[in-house]
Order: sequence, then structure tokens, then C-alpha cells
Amino acid sequence: MHYLFYLFAAETKTLPENVERKDSLCNFKLLLVLKEEKTYDWFKDSYLEMVDRLDKAGIPETDKEIIIKRLEAMYGSNYPKQLARVNDEINDYKGLVNRIREEQNANQQKAEAQNKK
Repeated sequence: MHYLFYLFAAETKTLPENVERKDSLCNFKLLLVLKEEKTYDWFKDSYLEMVDRLDKAGIPETDKEIIIKRLEAMYGSNYPKQLARVNDEINDYKGLVNRIREEQNANQQKAEAQNKK
């Protein structure tokens, strides 16, 4: 209901006569502050959850910092988007580590086979 009033007031740039301008502006400012606090909490919780997921993934600290910097480069300070993408980044990292291990094992097996000859 309040939103309709503010939309009406914003479109006409005048307030209805039965509404006191001072009270309405105070209510509007209060709504903005409450919305900002909820947004701040949402962003803060998203960042903390992202860091927690990285911690639980068992990724070394230097690689965690690289992932966080990469997410910041992609999404700036939009932590909810970073949180939505962090699982993909963790899976990409683990996939890369597994491919490197497989390649190292294959190279080691080749070297051992050549040494046996």
C-alpha cells in the first residue's frame, strides 16, 4: 500500500492533501534504511557463505585468494552473484587439479617404463 502511495507521489510530484508531507518523507526514508540494512546483511551473508564454501572445499589459501579475486573481477562487489558462482569455481579448480595429477602419473609411468628398458 505504501509503495503505491510513493509511486503516485513520485509520478505527480505532489502529495495528496490528506497526507502530511513530513510524516510521509520520514516513512519513506525509514523504508529506504530498512531496505539498505537487509541488502547489506544479504551481501555480507553471501560473502561469508562463499568464503565458508571455499574453506570447506580444502583449497589452499593462495588458490582461494585467486578464486576470490577472479569472482571479484567478474562480478565486482555483487556477493550474491559470487556466491552463486563459487561452486562452479570450486569444481573447476578440483577438475584442474585432477587433470594435472593424471598427467603427472602418466608421465611418471612413461619414465618408469623407459627406465626398465
